[in-house]
Amino acid sequence: MPISQELLNELKDILREDYGKELSQKELFEVGNSLVLYFDLLARIHSRNKLKSENSERDNPKIRPEFDIRNKPL
Repeated sequence: MPISQELLNELKDILREDYGKELSQKELFEVGNSLVLYFDLLARIHSRNKLKSENSERDNPKIRPEFDIRNKPL
């Protein structure tokens, strides 16, 4: 997904104000693109972990203690 010029300008302002860095348009694009790829990776990892967790819960449902007959006398 391409980064809009508006977002690149906002990133440029943030880098200048917070870090005192002036970047060329090429450098700015590289930083912006790296951030997009980084957060895309984080979203994929989160999604994968969430899916694994949901599958695990479905395969091994948690039994509420009051319904667990394994520890109750017959």
